[in-house]
Amino acid sequence: MAATIPAIGLESLATRWELTFVSAMVWLILGVSLAAYALMWLLLSRLDATRVASLFYLGPPVTMIMAWIAFGDTLQSTDVIGLIIVAAGVVVVQRK
Repeated sequence: MAATIPAIGLESLATRWELTFVSAMVWLILGVSLAAYALMWLLLSRLDATRVASLFYLGPPVTMIMAWIAFGDTLQSTDVIGLIIVAAGVVVVQRK
């Protein structure tokens, strides 16, 4: 929202409908939004809400690992410690 005013003043706000843009939008709409939403409802039908909600904490660590694999980002010791803490917390919640 904060970037709206500068974008209107400085950019042409025109979209170039190239293959990379369209494929990224298809992935974001179908994969990230619709499939993730459907998966969440499927999980809610099989697990209680607390266990499903705990899985949301895995988002940042998984993204960190994907960035390390795909883009060569460096993992710092605090990143790995955070990943271990989050994973341990999720395991504790997932146990019956």
